[in-house]
Amino acid sequence: MQPHVTPLEDDAGLSLYDPIESARSVLYTDRPVDPRPADEATFPFPVGMAVSVEVSRLAVPKLDVVHVRAPDGTYVDAFEGRVGERYEADGDRLLDFSSTALKLYVAVPGPFEIAGDPGGRETVVTLSAPGEAVVGVRSFHERPGRTVETPAEPEPVVRALSATGSALKTLSPERSFPTLRGHPPVFEPADELSIPDGIEPPDTDVTIWVPPKWEFVYPVSPLVYYLGATVLPGGPPCIQAGNWTFPLGPPDGDPEAFQTQVIRALKQVFFMDCLTRTEGLYPVELRERRALGEDLDLDLAALYDAPLAAQVRAFLDVPYSVVEGHLPSWHLCVDVEPTADHVTALPYLLDDLALIRCPSPREPADPDPEVDQALSEFVRSPERPEDVRSGDRTTDSEEVFMPEPTPAMEHAYMGKGLPLRRNKLTPAALERRLDYDDPPADSITVRIVCNDEMMADEAAVEEYYGVHDLVQYSVDIDYELTRAELAEVLRADVDLLHYVGHIDGRGFTCADEPLDARELDDVGVDMFLLNACDSYAQGRALLDAGAKAGVTSLTEVSNKAATRLGRTMARALNAGFTLRSALSLTAIDSAAVYYIVLGDGGRQLVQCPSGVPILADVVDADLDAEVSTVDLFAFPGTNFGQGTFTKPALGDPGHHCLLFGPLDRFTCSVDDVGRYFSTQSMPVTVDGKLHWSDEVDSGRLESLLSKIEELRAVDRTRRRIVDFFRPLRVEQ
Repeated sequence: MQPHVTPLEDDAGLSLYDPIESARSVLYTDRPVDPRPADEATFPFPVGMAVSVEVSRLAVPKLDVVHVRAPDGTYVDAFEGRVGERYEADGDRLLDFSSTALKLYVAVPGPFEIAGDPGGRETVVTLSAPGEAVVGVRSFHERPGRTVETPAEPEPVVRALSATGSALKTLSPERSFPTLRGHPPVFEPADELSIPDGIEPPDTDVTIWVPPKWEFVYPVSPLVYYLGATVLPGGPPCIQAGNWTFPLGPPDGDPEAFQTQVIRALKQVFFMDCLTRTEGLYPVELRERRALGEDLDLDLAALYDAPLAAQVRAFLDVPYSVVEGHLPSWHLCVDVEPTADHVTALPYLLDDLALIRCPSPREPADPDPEVDQALSEFVRSPERPEDVRSGDRTTDSEEVFMPEPTPAMEHAYMGKGLPLRRNKLTPAALERRLDYDDPPADSITVRIVCNDEMMADEAAVEEYYGVHDLVQYSVDIDYELTRAELAEVLRADVDLLHYVGHIDGRGFTCADEPLDARELDDVGVDMFLLNACDSYAQGRALLDAGAKAGVTSLTEVSNKAATRLGRTMARALNAGFTLRSALSLTAIDSAAVYYIVLGDGGRQLVQCPSGVPILADVVDADLDAEVSTVDLFAFPGTNFGQGTFTKPALGDPGHHCLLFGPLDRFTCSVDDVGRYFSTQSMPVTVDGKLHWSDEVDSGRLESLLSKIEELRAVDRTRRRIVDFFRPLRVEQ
């Protein structure tokens, strides 16, 4: 399914739409345009759609790094995306934009100029005279091309994994870019293993040996895929690159030691590829490479052209301790119960390049003090019944548990039980990624349903949805719906349903009688937030009936805490955070322990204007010197996977940073900080308290910075944002 490029209805320019991920972007022009089909061969890189337009000015509504290339794709220079920066060129060039919601290339005639507007909200390309610009776009995602049939048994699945590397679009270090990895073939249950011709493993001279047991098969899968390796059943577990062997844990095949070593090997090889590719198509200044300096005794220029097996050997010969402190955070870790039930999910997890672990069987344990404390704060005996969104317990049949810490920003779980604060993932939810609809209306549809007037405060989230520069919203709010009316809403094509009210064992409480979603054969709702007591069963029913993902509660919830959580979720989703990350943000200002993400929790309501969602943690200030120190954290997004780099538009860093997690620390003027906060809505933390940048004007910013100064003056330990996420991630 190809991207759609159409004229804007209410402005001059082009609307760019990706039907695979429902991603939208715009390209403004100086005049109304009538795009004409153009030759895709204009671009040396793959595009899904190409059009030509007559213009003298083009603009994307954000500051963006633009890689300037010759028409044949050769790297020439870069516009660094800074306020007031100007770049001029005389000849024809291919402009490669870095962080638009769809991959965007524009071929322009020279002479031309690229400039960052003074307000920091646009990157503008101005031609010296009106001329033809050719616009090429492609989705950051694709459908799997083929199907592998396999029995749901460890040994045939081991052999089937060898076919996943056929999806790699290159064996060079550039495969560390997510768009050059490709979607592995899907796995379909069958009585016998059948791998179609043409999807054999690439010739990498890399072989991986693993015992044919689920606790080895699942964790090794991402490494097999990324290395394009042939995988064979047997032991001891190891990587063979040419005639060189790298052990994957002890010879006795201890599963826990094995998965730790596999995760380290994948992270290390991947990271080294990210460094090495700066010798190729993207010769950018990378913070991590500069930070390693002489500690990394490798000739990356020579390794860039070396065979993959030689690269793997050189990369893994480097002690892990040398690179460990420089590794970016991984975006996703999925804990998979080691059974045959999840085989069909593997290609989708590999497409995400998720880390995979097989947790040990859970033992009955004493109550977790952290959970007990959160529960006592979250579910407390109210003075009035209306203080609780009452309901009946609907999760008794499934164990609720606190998962082990994860070496990633986001955490999902596949198996029996309900993981607190995390994502309960199912193969069916992942397979639904292949269900694409026709292009929707130009706006994103949000329905807010409030079926209890006592909870109208949360209905005010209406003001948070739709505050976005790049997309239009259609936001409707309904009160006191009847059973039939709510059923109609659930069947309608809705991007997000935000439900506020009561749910019990009979279903959604309505104005006349309850509605049990388990009685619905299908729903049109894509994502949902059911902010009511014990909403898990109804959320699971929506998922089974066709929804893709949502957030539900697992117990009774207090009105105050639920309202706070609902507002934070609304703001985070509108800022481009995934469902998983949005729920994790609520831990900063809400007792969100007894909530869970169901389904494909990596989904976003909208794409973030800057490409990836950013959180800014203000850590120091000196108002006399008019400077402030800010740490930036990057969160995952569907269109910018592991291996993407970014250049924050704060200060003048002079380098790019690998995603995700902590990007860098920036000390710059207070005016620069205020300007950065005004470019988009983002969460801002000060002393562990959550704010939002679009509410932080110059006066409010000065007040927050004064508080930081006061804390420094009394030498009080400040609460840092990392404190909230430390329980969610550990290094391995």
